[in-house]
Amino acid sequence: MSTPGARDLAEHGCPVADFPVRDFPADFLWGASTAAHQVEGGQGANDWVDWENAGHTAEVSGPGIAQWERWPTDIALLAELGHNAHRLSIEWSRLALGPGVWDLAAFDHYARVLDGLRGHDITAFVTLHHFTLPRWFAARGGWLADDAAEVFGAFAEEVGRRLGDRIPFACTINEPQIVAFNGYLKGNHPPGHRDRGETVAVNHTLMRAHDAAVAALRATSPDTRSGVCLQLPFIQPADPDSPRDAELADWFRDVLVQRHLEHLRDTADPGDWVGVQYYTRARADAAAEHSDLGNAPPGAPTTQMGWEVYPGGLTEMLRQAGKVTGLPIYITENGIATTDDTERVAYLDSHLRAVRAALADGVDVRGYLHWSAFDNFEWTHGYRPRFGLVGIDRDDDLRRIVRPSARAYRRVITTGRIDALHERDAQTDVPPEVENGAGRGAATGIDSGTESTARVPTDPGSTAGSAKEKPMIIDPPVRRLLERVAAGAQPESADLNVRRAQSAAVMTLVKFPYGPDLEVTEHRVPVTDGTIAVRVLRPKQPETPVPAYFFLHGGGWVLGNLDTAEAECGPVASLVPCAVVNVDYRLAPEHPFPTPLEDCLAAYAWLLENAAALGIDATKVAIGGASAGGNLAAAMCLALRDRGLPQPSLQVLDAAAVDLTPMAEEPVVPGAPRKPGLTPTEFNIFARHYLADSADATDPLVSPLHGTDLSGLAPALIFVAEHDPLRDQAEEYLARLRAADVPAAGMRVLGHLHGGWVVPGTVTQTLVAEMRAAALRHAFAGTLVGPLPPALLDRLAEAERAVEAKQAAEATGEAEASGAPEPERATEPA
Repeated sequence: MSTPGARDLAEHGCPVADFPVRDFPADFLWGASTAAHQVEGGQGANDWVDWENAGHTAEVSGPGIAQWERWPTDIALLAELGHNAHRLSIEWSRLALGPGVWDLAAFDHYARVLDGLRGHDITAFVTLHHFTLPRWFAARGGWLADDAAEVFGAFAEEVGRRLGDRIPFACTINEPQIVAFNGYLKGNHPPGHRDRGETVAVNHTLMRAHDAAVAALRATSPDTRSGVCLQLPFIQPADPDSPRDAELADWFRDVLVQRHLEHLRDTADPGDWVGVQYYTRARADAAAEHSDLGNAPPGAPTTQMGWEVYPGGLTEMLRQAGKVTGLPIYITENGIATTDDTERVAYLDSHLRAVRAALADGVDVRGYLHWSAFDNFEWTHGYRPRFGLVGIDRDDDLRRIVRPSARAYRRVITTGRIDALHERDAQTDVPPEVENGAGRGAATGIDSGTESTARVPTDPGSTAGSAKEKPMIIDPPVRRLLERVAAGAQPESADLNVRRAQSAAVMTLVKFPYGPDLEVTEHRVPVTDGTIAVRVLRPKQPETPVPAYFFLHGGGWVLGNLDTAEAECGPVASLVPCAVVNVDYRLAPEHPFPTPLEDCLAAYAWLLENAAALGIDATKVAIGGASAGGNLAAAMCLALRDRGLPQPSLQVLDAAAVDLTPMAEEPVVPGAPRKPGLTPTEFNIFARHYLADSADATDPLVSPLHGTDLSGLAPALIFVAEHDPLRDQAEEYLARLRAADVPAAGMRVLGHLHGGWVVPGTVTQTLVAEMRAAALRHAFAGTLVGPLPPALLDRLAEAERAVEAKQAAEATGEAEASGAPEPERATEPA
């Protein structure tokens, strides 16, 4: 089982280079949404203008935000804010003056707008119907007319013919269920009816209209990807114990959710994607007038609209949409109406985490479009609700005001990380306000400096050593542990050369001779708090890109010298052959031990992103580690799986501490050194590097591998010393992997100390290197399907028996006389 190729990764929604440091794939689409009637201004021939003039809204839409004229600077502003997608609607009543009567000037206008988006590398999502109907169509009965679906299909056909080559994504109808609910049941949107039968009929007509529009776009614009945007509230009964509320909730779920999702599942051509729009949990109350939805429970946080803030419902509705339709999903609306912009940032945080949870479940979500880009006319509520990332000063010539939430959202877009919402911009002088799109930025008045959280890959040809050394940061409990284990070592020394010498005195290892076929380079890789060092051993001038083994050290890297990496993994580079990539904190003294998981993932991302320059095949990468590094390696695989990202070719855990359960406190004997090990307090220091919320957790904590669902992980190869204290852990973890149907094999090697068998120059170490190399060759060749090959398992057992016989003979001084077999070279099984 090898890492998927570029095509597989692209289909998965995440290029190789961006696995680890992001919450979202690198090609995820980010932006915001608007609708023509809400922003353009100057409307005059649709049913909503008549509805407003009849006094059914808080105020009339009037000039909107004047986007009909100001679209060039508004688009430039969105580009400066990092958006790579934008959803807008084209106004049906502007384009169709009557049945078959088209306004070519209006088509030309929208062509220029779409060209403007494309010119700023912003992908357009174009909505054909967003609530408003041409007055002439409404007068004929609107969606109750017998030929309504056909009339809408004709409009879609004309749009496809005239604008299709400029429309990468088309939304046929915005929230068809809400059109039916508000216009024909609740009666607060035109035409203001209150009839359940009409609601069901209009629902059905809108589904047919979607089908007609998809067919029309297929015929006139085959490259346009069509979809429908469904608002999917999370519907529950207001009183779970009320049969009437439960029955009403079931009816609403059927009419507003299930029928539309099932239609996309069952119709001949549903389109290419589905838009999910989510704002709140809706509670069905049979006692409310007109069967109201959306009343929040007492004490629940609410928005300006009175809607409950309930992010968990977004995860659930994404799951339902994906499961029922099987279509790729774009979130085409999600946002909060608030006058407190800190609430908008908090809303983004909680709802983006809900999206990430859906991604981790395997839901195919490919983009997020916030509602909305700008404050706008919010239908019956007028201009009071503030949904925009960009505010509008209606008392000052519709001046654009860039809110802090817009800059926070830009940081998420730049980094793909949710936590970036709460970080600071590199540019501290970004003005809080932008006047009419003119000012300091190119055309928008906003500075576009590099974000402080952007991960800029280090030049693969660079070497470490030029940066000024900083004091090493080691938490006090960890320092005490190190002092107990290695008296006299001072890893906190600011002098890197002194630290190297001290470490070498504690653990002297034979340096592995690279030989003429390998070269070694060191690189600085950016992580959250600065940089870490990565050492790459690779064959010189390979004919084709080579696979890579990404290796993490354990606690010995603080005590051992810098040759540990080459001693443990150097032979593998020659035997496979492959590149060995080591993350080594001794080369970056400003960082703490142990390695934070996110920094390991960042280094892995750097490797994949720079694979071509390093001569590495990014589709063939294995992850491994020794001791605590083995735990980190397994945790990395869990993180990749849980984020919905492809697994490595193989995980290799050497003497891995696969369960970091803290040791019990023991009485201290005066004058006697404490045994090596971690108390619960000390363990918490380690655990917070693995678990995001471990700081406030209660003792005892355990490794994330403990009690975790292990299904879906990469094949595993586990090495452990015969008398290693962690042998039972390793064998238990091996059994758990197999119980989870993960292809896994284990190898016990001679040795009495934890990790002691990795000491180079020994027969055991040589055999382990050969076994590891054989397993990696199979993984990189794609032959690890199902359990590890029987020939490899046989070779592992044969090697163990040979080593035991050899060492037993040497121990008794009878090696020559007994004829004990030399350890057999573990060459790759046939």
